Amino acid sequence: MLLLKFKYSIATFCLVLGLSSCKSDQIGPDLKAASSEFDKNINFEIFQNDSSNIDSLRFTDFDEAYFSVSKFNEVVTWEVSITGLTSGAIKLIKGTSNSIDSKNATWLYGRATNEYFFQENEEVLVQLNIVGLDTTYSIEGIKFGAEFDWHLKELNGVKHIVIDRFNLDTDTAGTLLTRQGLNDASADQNDPDVYTGLSEFSVEGLKSFHMNGTDYNNNGWLASKNHERLLELLAAEDLSGIPISDDVNEDNLFISAFIYGNPDFPASTVEFKVYEADAHFSGKTRDEVREFALVKESLLNQPKSDGWIYDVIVDWSGWKQVAIPYSAFRAANDPNLGGGGDRIKQPERIAAMAVSLLSYPEVGQYVETYVDFIAITENGYPQFKK
Repeated sequence: MLLLKFKYSIATFCLVLGLSSCKSDQIGPDLKAASSEFDKNINFEIFQNDSSNIDSLRFTDFDEAYFSVSKFNEVVTWEVSITGLTSGAIKLIKGTSNSIDSKNATWLYGRATNEYFFQENEEVLVQLNIVGLDTTYSIEGIKFGAEFDWHLKELNGVKHIVIDRFNLDTDTAGTLLTRQGLNDASADQNDPDVYTGLSEFSVEGLKSFHMNGTDYNNNGWLASKNHERLLELLAAEDLSGIPISDDVNEDNLFISAFIYGNPDFPASTVEFKVYEADAHFSGKTRDEVREFALVKESLLNQPKSDGWIYDVIVDWSGWKQVAIPYSAFRAANDPNLGGGGDRIKQPERIAAMAVSLLSYPEVGQYVETYVDFIAITENGYPQFKK
């Protein structure tokens, strides 16, 4: 770990903080600029597991890290920034005080402030800036270790269920059947130029799922990627291992993902579909359905089960996180593809998911998008960012 100091102009630092001026009489009542008497000889460190001897941050082993400096000789406004030199992820921690420590500068779960996630084994640059000071304190030579695993983690009362990170062509996520990702891709055979595959252009992890093509037959659908058997989210080794709780209601369940938008393709729409195993719950307990789902040859009976869909018109530029309440999903119409259930949302019956690329609201168009890090949350929106 290497501690360095860099010189910047005051005007440059003002730009970083979004200020028009750093003069003490113009920075506003909530900002405290360092005076000419400020002692620049400070020791800036990062701690994890009570140690500052860090080469790699390990949020898989320890939930948090924190920053520390020797006590300032006056109260100042400061900002700690952590930048992933590969991912572009940025974490900002700000405060006004005469000290920086675990009470006001804790970095929890390795979360980023912007839309990107820190990547495993990338180098990060840590910097401390103080309003009114022309010195930047930096820590270099630290890597971001393995990413925090959000699956089944609760934060602020919100439970997170990771569906797919799209880092592998076949995502088995270890040995848990309920963590097998969307491993079955399909495309409209009447749209000959449709492409689906993983891309290194991602917001989280190493890759994302890329879909593009032209809707030549004007039916609106181009491609999909879904759980292979459409039962995976119920295929737990025991009842407690089913990731979605048996008592969550549709208003407290959210489907989230990161989607990349390009205004050059305004008809691009991403459709999310959630499958409920209604046919298999007829006269059966949840535990009995779980045992059925564990059998690798078992498939969802779609014509007698519900499918619920929601269309996201991708009308923005760049990466954006979306989170949709399950209560906003509408029933699928095709009786052979999840339109033949009881038409009642029952989250405890959710068995699988799919994501599709559509040409909508205008059919027959060239469309394109990237999708990354699909998750389901209970009791609130995702807590991935802070």
